[in-house]
Amino acid sequence: MEVNQRHGDREGFVIVEKPARRGGGLYVGRSGANKTVLFPCQPGREGTFRCVHIRKADAYTLFGEDRGPGGAGE
Repeated sequence: MEVNQRHGDREGFVIVEKPARRGGGLYVGRSGANKTVLFPCQPGREGTFRCVHIRKADAYTLFGEDRGPGGAGE
């Protein structure tokens, strides 16, 4: 868990993969370090990059909030 803790309270780019099994408007994405990130996102953003602020982490997952587009053409 300590490894993921150092990713907390930062912003970074995440590629949106799919809706999370948890539902509730959460999506699964991957960070540049290949970490799983859960964050709220609008439907239809799969395959795009988003800027996400990481708020907290547990042993396997980072949790964040969407800050907006994260790449050219968005």
